[in-house]
Amino acid sequence: MNKKTILAALIMGFCVSATTSVSAETVKQGGTLNVPIITTSFVDNFNPYTSKDVFHGTMFEPLVVFNNMTGETHYRLAEAIDVSDDLKSITLTLRDGLKWSDEAPLTAEDVAFSFELAKTNAAFDSKGIWSGGNLASIETPDARTVVFNLNAPDSTFIWNLEKYHVLPKHIWEKVENATTFTNPNPVGSGPMTTVKLLKPQQMELCRNPHYYLEGLPHLDCVVFRSYNDNSQVQPALIKGEIDWGSNFIADVESTFVKRDPTHNHFWYPANDAIHLYLNTQKAPFNDVRVRQALSMALDRELIVDLAAYGYPTPNFNAGGIGDLYGTYINADIKKQFEYLTTFNQDKAKALLDEAGIVDKNGDGYRDLPDGKPFEFDIAVVNGWTDWIQTIQMVNELYEEIGVKSG
Repeated sequence: MNKKTILAALIMGFCVSATTSVSAETVKQGGTLNVPIITTSFVDNFNPYTSKDVFHGTMFEPLVVFNNMTGETHYRLAEAIDVSDDLKSITLTLRDGLKWSDEAPLTAEDVAFSFELAKTNAAFDSKGIWSGGNLASIETPDARTVVFNLNAPDSTFIWNLEKYHVLPKHIWEKVENATTFTNPNPVGSGPMTTVKLLKPQQMELCRNPHYYLEGLPHLDCVVFRSYNDNSQVQPALIKGEIDWGSNFIADVESTFVKRDPTHNHFWYPANDAIHLYLNTQKAPFNDVRVRQALSMALDRELIVDLAAYGYPTPNFNAGGIGDLYGTYINADIKKQFEYLTTFNQDKAKALLDEAGIVDKNGDGYRDLPDGKPFEFDIAVVNGWTDWIQTIQMVNELYEEIGVKSG
C-alpha cells in the first residue's frame, strides 16, 4: 500500500506546499512554528549525518530538490545542472553570492569537499556513489562550478545530489573524525541555523541572517518537540502544543478536524509504497513461489481500512513503486501482473505446497523441506503505530495460510 503523510494545520514558511496559493504581500513576517519529532531526546549534536536528518533542509540547504510526482526540479543552492550527452559527467552551477551563516562564502570548494567527505567516511556515503563505483572524481573549474565525473554512463546519478549534505569546508576540514564530530556552534546554509535553545525534550532553531533567498524564511524560529511515538503527537496537536505534524493520526476527521474545523486541516500527499522487504539471498525467500505466496496472502484493502484508517491507498502494482512515482508505472504491465498482489489465500497455499513448504508435524504451521519450522520476524520502526498495526494484521493473515511471523 502507499504510505500517506499527514501535514496538519500550518505549513512552514520555508517549505513548498501545493494546497493553496498566497501572495507574498499577505504573508506576515515573524512567529515561531512548533513541530514534533519522534525521538527519545535531543542531544548536543549538529552533525547532519548522525542526527536523524533533522537538519537537512533546515540548517543545511540541499543543492536541489526533485519532485518525484511532477518531475519538476527545484533548485536551491544550485541554479543549474547540465548532464553531458554521454551521461558520464554532470556539471552543477551554484547560485551567485552564496554565504554560510557565519558570512563566509559558500563555493564549489565546499560542495566538492562535502562529497569527498563521503568517500573518506563510508558512513556518510548514503547512496553508495563511492562504494558502488559510480563516481570517479570531482572537479571545480571555478568558484561556482562543480563537475562530477562518472565511471560509466548513468542517467539517474543526479538524483543522488539532494541526498548529501553540503558542509562548510573551513569548519569540517579541521575535524579529525567526522563520524564522531558533534558540530558544536554549527555553521549552515539553510533557513534556520541559529541554535537558540537545546533541552532534552525541545530544540529551537532560528533564522539564518544570511539566507540566500531574500525575505525568507517568513518564520523567526522553529521549535522541535520530542515525542516517543505517534500516540503522543495526536493529543499534542489537539491541545495546540504543536502546529503541524507529519505523523499518523488515528481517525483524523473526528479526533482532530472536528475539534476546530476552522483551523485544523490535513493533507495527504502521495508517498512511496509500504513494503515487506525479504532477504532473497536466503532460502526460502529466494524461491519466487514463496514470495508470490506471501504477496497473495495479504488483503491490502483490509489492512488499509483497519490498520491505517483508510488513509493510504492499496497498492496493486507488482513492481512495488507507489503513486509517488505514478508517471513511471506502465499501466499495461501493472494490469498483467496484478494477480500477484490480489488477495487469494487458496493460491498462496497452493504455491507454498508446490515449494515443498507444508505442515509436517500437524501443529498448524508450515515447515521447510528439511523439516525446520518456516518462521520469520518482521522488523518495524518503533513508535510508528500505523505500521505496527499493519504488521500485526500481516502476522494474522500469514497465520491463516499456516505461516508463523512476528
